[in-house]
Order: sequence, then structure tokens, then C-alpha cells
Amino acid sequence: MKNVINLAKIFPKSPFHFGDITAGIETELHTSVQGDPSDVDLPQIIINSKYYKNVVRRVQVVDTSATSKEMLNRYLSDKDKIWDNSWVRVPVYKISPDAFQIFMKDLLKDKRRPDEGYRSDATKFFITIKGEQFIRIPISYLFKLAIVDYMITENDRTSRFIETGLGMIKHYINDNTSPELSSFFVIDSEKSADVGYALAKENSVMFLFTQLLVEYAHKKFELIRYGQRVDVYKSPLPPVKQKKLNEIISDNFYRELFMNPCLSGWDKGEDKKEYMALCHIILSRSRLNTLTKLKEAGFFNGNLVMMPNTSNTSLSNNGVHISIGSKLITEYIKNDKVGMGRKLEKYYADLSVKIVEHFLPLFIGNYSASCYRIGFKEFHPEIVLGFLPHELDYTHLRMLWRRWQKKAGINFLGQKITPVGYNWLDEKTKKIFNLKGDYVPDYRLIDYFMALMSTEESPAFDGTLDNEIRLKEDLMNMGAFHKDMSFYTLYKPRLYHQNGFSGFEGRFYSLFDKVGIDLKHAVNLQILITALAYKYIMLGIVKHPDIPDTPTVESERRQIIFGAAAGIDIFNIDEATGNNFLKMILKDTKNIKVSRRYKGFLKVNLLDYQKGLLSVIKRDAMDIIEELNMQETIRDLEKRLDEPERRVEHRLRKKICRFAGVKSPFDVDADEFNLKAEEFYRVKLKVKHMHEGVKFLKEDLQYILNDESLRAYLYEEFKDIDIDRFIDKCWVGIMDDNIGLKEIRSLLKLIIISVWYNKLFNKGEDLIKEETMIVNS
Repeated sequence: MKNVINLAKIFPKSPFHFGDITAGIETELHTSVQGDPSDVDLPQIIINSKYYKNVVRRVQVVDTSATSKEMLNRYLSDKDKIWDNSWVRVPVYKISPDAFQIFMKDLLKDKRRPDEGYRSDATKFFITIKGEQFIRIPISYLFKLAIVDYMITENDRTSRFIETGLGMIKHYINDNTSPELSSFFVIDSEKSADVGYALAKENSVMFLFTQLLVEYAHKKFELIRYGQRVDVYKSPLPPVKQKKLNEIISDNFYRELFMNPCLSGWDKGEDKKEYMALCHIILSRSRLNTLTKLKEAGFFNGNLVMMPNTSNTSLSNNGVHISIGSKLITEYIKNDKVGMGRKLEKYYADLSVKIVEHFLPLFIGNYSASCYRIGFKEFHPEIVLGFLPHELDYTHLRMLWRRWQKKAGINFLGQKITPVGYNWLDEKTKKIFNLKGDYVPDYRLIDYFMALMSTEESPAFDGTLDNEIRLKEDLMNMGAFHKDMSFYTLYKPRLYHQNGFSGFEGRFYSLFDKVGIDLKHAVNLQILITALAYKYIMLGIVKHPDIPDTPTVESERRQIIFGAAAGIDIFNIDEATGNNFLKMILKDTKNIKVSRRYKGFLKVNLLDYQKGLLSVIKRDAMDIIEELNMQETIRDLEKRLDEPERRVEHRLRKKICRFAGVKSPFDVDADEFNLKAEEFYRVKLKVKHMHEGVKFLKEDLQYILNDESLRAYLYEEFKDIDIDRFIDKCWVGIMDDNIGLKEIRSLLKLIIISVWYNKLFNKGEDLIKEETMIVNS
């Protein structure tokens, strides 16, 4: 970009300084319904479907083998009676009339034009059982229904309470298989000095509020009476049983079962539903098209391959997206007088992304993880490598796969033994040679399409406007993506004209163990590295040519990220790399050797590289660390690198193994380990995350109680109550499954009060004083 304006001439300070930062978070949650197959929606929909009946009929007339029917019946008779991503059936008579009216409005074809009538699929949301009418809805919509029902039946009709409570609905997004929960309010660093802590607190209370909505639905809508116990929790990977079901049904039927109907949040929900179906079709096709790339890269000697499913479950991956914004850049773009705002924002945002990607290996496994076991029989490159053939060039893909095979448990007496694809033969080979397969620290980053790789003609981050549109068109012609889909990347620029603020979204987080510690420091580190990127730019230390916009250079830095996710501790860098910024980092990296296998390449240890990154941060961001008061985060990162037991991956792996009654992930079969991981998230980790929410809620309410002007917001019903003791008593009731609807309603109200306060706090103290004066008068 010629004649680009230097940021130092525009801004008095580098962006993302103290007081300049805003932050928010989006969390994707997993849902399941526990109950007998005769009571739960998902197994009933399968049993009564034309698809299932056709399978049974074809078996009866010997038109097909009985395998499909047997596998479906095995799924339907699962002894755990847990149905991942099932919808729920809510009796109509238990829903308040006003809430039901809102539900009917959400069934309109176009909410702006009620005269056009209802969606073409409106009838599928109703069902009659034994003469009683129910509505069928995904759990993501159950949250909205519960909030509306609670707010409408709550005695408090004050405008601030109604506005806050109903305003929380829009933060429950339901366009994906899993519900997505976005921040109830934006964190402003001018008001919250520790942005990471504030965001961790907000996220924990949001999660607690969500659990209370589930309890409200259990009691108010009598879901348990009708054999449906809902669970909502953080689980990063598609469930084992859902993946097995996906292997035996068609892609159309899979979409019918698991694609969200998009009832809320869009004027034309049915159109949004079709878009989500497009995403599933394209991602499924994209996985199939990795076979061509693998063959071109020399992964197959013959034509025998394991075909990926024509239906892909990657949309059931659940991650955490952390967005940070700069008020400085946002205001500049908003008040742009010379017409250079958009170009300038894009030019430097792209350069920042390229810089930040070099630091992302610090996060993988250290702050978040998605523990996963791969069985020996599944250890085929076309299965294990996921979307990586679309994300790395052939050289780095081959290097990564060779090292992955070397670390995996597929060796006997020094000889590598690979599965051949015949199930009976691979099963015998596995048992004879005791072959385990592999364990992966963060498989979500492999199993999901995390980042679109540039083409030679269309770089993703060269700083030009609409470069991502040109790249998507290129990739669509190659069968890897679609131009209408959102741009996938690890660190996504959030541009003002698209999002209303200027900043970045970190999309590489999987699952946190301790939200108050892990998420807090992850957010602060993301802010720190982004601020450092802009410091480099402001000082002219790093320019676009220093990180060339070629697929090879892009792949070279990303192989480190994906290798870390796969648990590979060695990577190779071209001695003649054109990436000057990477060369700078390598100067601070110890123990670099010349590769004996790959001529002209350097051999680098992942941990040494991570420690090199830490050295760069401590040296080049010393002033930023001081200004943002992030010394604690730096000390925390040092400890995670020096002491493996402090890393999230290590902690989660040990806890899952303890829960499963084993010492190592390799002590059990892959499916058993992965099922135990899911159960641990559902049973143990959910409770731990809820307890963090309770602790943070009490902290917020205590602050309100200590301020006389704010105390009025706790209303008459809490006037003479010891809030902490009341919450503790409710917590015991939740744990004993013995909490009443009245207590649930009170807890919901306390959280809404907390959200009201925090929204005002992040907007400014003057607003708080103004509102409290009105209340007290």
C-alpha cells in the first residue's frame, strides 16, 4: 500500500494502552438431555423418521445389510441415556401466555412483515403426545424462553430491571448446533484495571446465570416430570456418540437432527438456517477435498484410503472467542476526515495479525486445551490431519505428519506399523502388537477449519481492502471454502465498518480449567501481545515486507501452532526464510540445531521457542508490562513454561484420568477415554465453573451492599437477608438437586442486579450516581 500514513503521526500513544482497551467474550456451550429414549426428543425423532423406517424396510427386503439398522439401534438403546444436542419438549400449558406469544412471533417468516405468515417449517416445532400439546425447541432457544417467562412473571416491573433482564436475551445466540453466549456487557480498561480478571468474572457469572435458567426450566416447565434433564456445560469437541451416529446416517438427515433452526436474533430465521446448512455442506465437502491434497503431497502410495464422512461434525466444536478493542483506533475511524480510515485500519490490522500469530504457541496447552485420544485404527492421515491439508503447505504438512507418527504409539521394536483400513485386520494388529494410537493436547484446533491459507494470487493479510473476499473466491474455486461464509482465521481483525469497533478476536481458545486464573491471564497476555505488535508498528520495527505474504511463510509460522496442538515438540524452519520477524525471535531461542534430515532447515524445540517468545516480550514490552500492570501475568507464564503441572492441558489430562480411574490416557481405549472426558466436563468441571460464578457473584453483590447509594437496588425482598449466607444455602440446594423455584427466581434477580451494576460501571460512575439518585428519591 503506497503512501500509507505512519501511525506515529496520527496517535499520541500506541493503541491498546492503559484506558484504551475494551474486551468481550463469546463462549460456545455443549448441551445434552438425559432421559429414556421414549421421553427425549432426539431418539424419538430418529425412531419416527422416514430415514429410520426406510433403513428397517430395506433390511427386511434384504436390499441392504443389517449393519446400519444394528448401529442405529445400538445408538438408540445407549445405556447412559444421554442425548447430545437433543431438543426439548415443553408443555404449552406451562408457558406464560406472553412468552408463548413471543415464541409464535419468532416462528414468523419475516418478523418485520407479519402478514407474510409463518416459516415453512413452523409445524415441526409442535407435537402432540397423548392428547397434550408441546413445543419442540433447541436448548439454545430454551434460554430465551426461560428469560422471557421469568421476566414476565416477575413482580418487579421497574424499567431498569425489565430493560436489563430482557436485554440479556440477545446475548444467547442460537445459529450453531451449540448455543453461544456473548458478554452481557463490555469491559472497559478505563474502569477495570485488570481486564482479564473482569472478563473472567463476567464469564463465570454468565455461566452461572445460564445454569439457573436450566434449573428454572426444569421447575417451571416441569421438564424433569416429563423425563428430560438438561445439562449445559463446556466441552470443546464433538461428542463420541454423535460422531458415531454421523458415520451411519446421511448428511441431510444429520442436518435435520443437529442444525439450529435459528429462531431468535434474525428477522428471517429460515434464511439464516439455510446459511448454517450451507456451512455444514461446504465444510463436509472441504474435508473430502483434503484427500486430493494429501495424494498430491505424496501421502498415499496407492488408492486405498479411509474416506472421511460426507457429513462433518466440526460445527459441534466448542471454543471461546475473546475480543479486544482499541477506543483510540475506533474513534479515529469514526471521525475519519480524510477518507483514509478504513484503508489504514485494514493495513495495520493485517500486519498486527501476522505479528501476533508468531506468539500463539504460548497459549496452546498452557492456557486452554481439548484433550483427545486417537485410536490406532483411526490413525490415518486422511482422518487425523483434519483440515490441516488446507491450512499448511505440503512441505510443512509432511514434516508435521512424520513427527506425529514418530511420537504416536504405533511402533513395535522400532518399526512403524500403520493401520491399513480393514477393520478386522487393524483390530488384530492392534491387539497383537499392543498399539495405542495417540493422545493430543488440543485436538479442536486440528478438527476444525481454524485458518484459511493464502493463495499465491490472494494473500489473506497483505493489508489491502477486501483481500479476504478475494481469497474466499479463490478457495471456493479450489473446493476448500465458500465465498458467502465468514472468514476463518486464528486471530481475526474486527473492523469498525463491520463490527462497530476496531480490534481483534482470538479464536484459538478451547477449554479453560480455572476460569478465574486461566482465562484471566490468557486475556491479559492477548492484550499484551497485541499492544506489543502495535508498538513494533509505531516504531517502524516491523513492516509488511518483514513478514512476506506468501503461503509458504504463512504455513511456516502456523506449523508451530498446529504442531503444539498435536503435541509435537519439534519443528523445522528454513534457514533462508524470508520471515525477518521470525528470525528476530529465533535469536532469542536457545538450542537451535541444523537439521540432519532436512537439508537447509533448522531444528527448533517448541519449549525453547516458547521461552524465546517470553524473552522477547520481557525485553521489548517492558514498558507495556509496567503500564498495564501485567507483571503477575508474566510470572504466571514463566511458571507454566517451567512447571508442566501448571499448564491447563496437564491439569485437565490428570483430572480426566483420575475421574476414569487410570494413570494415563493410554490405559484405556480411545473411545473410553474420550467418553470419560465428556463425562468429567459434564459432571465435575461444570460444578467447578458454577462455583467460580458463585464466588464472583458474591464479590459483586458485596460491593453493592457496601455502597449506601447502591443498596436500594437489592430491593425489599433482600433488605434483611444475609446475601452471602442466602447464596450459600441456594448452592447447597443446587448440589443436592433440592432447590425451589422461589430461590431460583431470587438468584436470577441477584445476577440481573449485578449485570445492571456492571453495565453502568463500565459506562461511567456519573451514570451510576444519576440512576441511584432517581431510585433513592
